[in-house]
Amino acid sequence: MISAGKVGDSVIEWRDERCMGLVLRITPKAGIWYLRRRDRTIRLGSIDTLSVDDARFQADEARLALKRGKDPRAKARLYESVLAQSGDEGLAWELSFAAETTPCDDSTRLATGPWRWREMRDAFLAMKKKKLKANYFSLYARYLEHEAFKTIEGKLVSTLTRGDLEGVRNQILAVNAPSAAYRAVHQGREMLDWAYKHHSGISGLEKFQHPWWQMWSVEYETGTRDHVPTLEELARTLVIAEHHRTLSEKEHETSPGTLAALWGTILTAQRTGALVVLSRDRLFNHKDYPGWKIANWTGEEMKGGRSGGRPHSLPLPRQYWRSFLPFGTSMARKRRMFFPVVRVMVM
Repeated sequence: MISAGKVGDSVIEWRDERCMGLVLRITPKAGIWYLRRRDRTIRLGSIDTLSVDDARFQADEARLALKRGKDPRAKARLYESVLAQSGDEGLAWELSFAAETTPCDDSTRLATGPWRWREMRDAFLAMKKKKLKANYFSLYARYLEHEAFKTIEGKLVSTLTRGDLEGVRNQILAVNAPSAAYRAVHQGREMLDWAYKHHSGISGLEKFQHPWWQMWSVEYETGTRDHVPTLEELARTLVIAEHHRTLSEKEHETSPGTLAALWGTILTAQRTGALVVLSRDRLFNHKDYPGWKIANWTGEEMKGGRSGGRPHSLPLPRQYWRSFLPFGTSMARKRRMFFPVVRVMVM
């Protein structure tokens, strides 16, 4: 929406209410877009070449250039010239950006903007890496690094549309389960919210009055798991796993370590992620019960909420260790993990 104001008898200026400082100056001979600042006025280009969207984009670019301590006028002139000759907005932006006096590599762009999708993602994941546990971070990051995002990773965040984001969502749905698309969309919205709140200037999102990307969604509802396996079902699972090591000639046989992990999970109710990283040096003799071992996990290895996991210890009797005797020691020579090592300990 643009409001008008009369400057003189033959000059009228239109002020863009969506883009702060953007003005269209109309004279009897021309219409010129300007960015008005307190300390200067910057010519962006002619109305014959720049549409309203082009002018808003150039105004954002000019503000970012000023923040980097650069003069945006030469860049604006080149953008207008290339656009007038080719009509290609992408080419005009690339050539004008490359013409800046100081080269802007990926690290510079990350610090000063304007962000493309890839810079926003790198900055967001760097922030998340400091807050998430290492084993969970890799699972978290893989959704934002999905192959489908390559179609927009070189695009300026300020030029993204709902169609761009929905296209990524549809690509993920075409090759993955709906749950994967749900996580990618959920994390993508979280990332855009973070950039909008904390880095609106260098991300290019400051020109938006509302977080339109919240409309980016996927039709998916998480299910609830309310089934608790009975002792009979657990026993049946162990019998099937031990007696049917392979169900097809094309499959690898279930390894002794995998069977040991299954036994350990059922007997301790510990999460598999924490259970399989337990090494021999984290097992301690119980001072009151000979033959017992106390397994120990750090807070980093345990699952936790926002405050993180807490250290955990679990006393286990001799009978527990003896249950692993049938699984052998072949893997123990290759890894110092808990399950293949237990037979060495109890022998």
